[in-house]
Parts: sequence; structure tokens; C-alpha cells
Amino acid sequence: MEVILTHTNKATCTKILLKICILILLLYFYSLGLQKCIALSSYRFWLNRVPVAKTFSDILYIIIPVLQLLLAAMLLHKKTRMAALYYIIISQLAYVVLIGYIFYFTPYLVWPWHPFWTKADWFEILLLTLSTAWLAFVSLKLHMKLLKIEKRLF
Repeated sequence: MEVILTHTNKATCTKILLKICILILLLYFYSLGLQKCIALSSYRFWLNRVPVAKTFSDILYIIIPVLQLLLAAMLLHKKTRMAALYYIIISQLAYVVLIGYIFYFTPYLVWPWHPFWTKADWFEILLLTLSTAWLAFVSLKLHMKLLKIEKRLF
């Protein structure tokens, strides 16, 4: 027995995959922003020790958690979802560049701050950041594919 995927079946499969990816990203950024808001003083202390972010730490310790919570809210709405996915990809790649710069070009030893575990390693943070960017890229492609399928149907 052969299963034939029609446009509606493809759209349904794509919608399910997209909703799973969006839910993972939404929960990740919401929990990151919430954890940073809860531990704001320790996050500010850590930002004051980072070589590049030290000069802007008075602003960044407020802006970063608020932007992460705003990003989670943007992922909820269909109209702002593509902008949020582009922002995730760009911000995560910028964070990878910051990690590389801190790790290779500064003489300081700075341990990463992460709310999910206390003894984080830069390599683990790098993998988590790249996987988040990859998941946002997959979500963006699924969103575009879904728009293309819906255009053909209507």
C-alpha cells in the first residue's frame, strides 16, 4: 500500500515540524531571559568581567534578558515569527564570534555564564549556541516552505 502525500498532507507535516521547532526555541529563549532576570545581580557581575562587554555592561545586563523575553513573545505571533528567526540566527552567530574573540584574542580567563548549569565550558556554550542557530535556520526554511505550499493551495 502506497501513501501519497498531497499538498495538504505536506502542509500538515510541515506545520507540525515548525510548531515543534518554534516551541523548542520559544521555551529556550523564555527560560534564558527569565533565568537572567531572576539572577540579575550575578549576570551583571559576570558581564563586568567579560573583556569585550565590560564597557557596555551597565546597559547590556538589562537589554539582553528583555530582548530574550521579547524574542520568545515574537515567536508566538505569526506576523513577527520570521523577524524573530532572523534575529536568532544573527544574534547567535554574533555570540559565536564573541566567544571566539574572547577565547583566542584576549589574555583573560573568563568562564561562561549560563543559567542551566554552573560549570559550563566554552565548547558546550558554543555547541548550544550553534545548535540554536541551526534550529532557527531549519524553522525559517520550514516557515518559508509552508508559505509556499499555502500559496499553491489558495
